[in-house]
Amino acid sequence: MTTADALIHTLQSPNVSDSNGEIANIVDAVANLANGVFRISTAITPRAAPGRDAQGGHVESLTEAVMGISFGLSEIASSINNLADAIREKQHETEEPPE
Repeated sequence: MTTADALIHTLQSPNVSDSNGEIANIVDAVANLANGVFRISTAITPRAAPGRDAQGGHVESLTEAVMGISFGLSEIASSINNLADAIREKQHETEEPPE
């Protein structure tokens, strides 16, 4: 096997076909990755997700969606912390003073 044969063998896959039904090569794989990344980047848009967020706006990107989820989780954590503070305060109020 020559070096050229080894490179061709390495950069092609008989298990994957390109859009023409031929053996896929590294260019096909990179093109598929680029298309996939583009699809992800445009997956959450007003057209794809036409609903409104909690403030009545539209989510324009995946990044914005993740930031909204992070904000919501932070609000939940803050609420849990406030409940814990209220419970501790109530427990402190009901404790009997030492004699």
